[in-house]
Amino acid sequence: MNAQPKMPPRLRQPGQQSMPKRPRKQNGRHENLPPRNKSEDMFQIIRQLNDLLMKENVALKKHRVSDVHVLGERKQDLARLYQQQMNAFHRNPELLKEMDEGKRNALVQAGVRLGELMKDNASLLRANIKVINTFMKSVVDSVREKQERKSTSYSQQGNLDGYAAVKRNMAVSLNEVT
Repeated sequence: MNAQPKMPPRLRQPGQQSMPKRPRKQNGRHENLPPRNKSEDMFQIIRQLNDLLMKENVALKKHRVSDVHVLGERKQDLARLYQQQMNAFHRNPELLKEMDEGKRNALVQAGVRLGELMKDNASLLRANIKVINTFMKSVVDSVREKQERKSTSYSQQGNLDGYAAVKRNMAVSLNEVT
């Protein structure tokens, strides 16, 4: 069984719904289970993805990396479920045709909202990655500069010379402790 990752209390909403769980199979069939309503499943998955992306976007804006990390596993699970539902609709277009027009329009609107949130999320993720890369580059450049200034080496004539150290590539490593 996949357990939902524990979320910090500030990320959980009171009465937050989880995906409906199916009863265990007996003799290859689910006991006491009515047929699944694919459109309701899709609505629920989209709602949960929307909620999760809104939380993740807020966490990204506030640079709460630990919150983003906690949400990551659930986001992957929901994305997988969303893809499975979309595959079911593509395999059986009758599911959409059987849906009344109001529900179909609501599903389209929910999908549009999800698309907007995904676009914002991707933009925020790119921005955060760029900030991290810029920071790391400045740290590496600073360390390299400091090493070049304090290190001396021999020139081709055998004299001590600081200039030769600039010409060679110096290795810099970062040890991250979390």
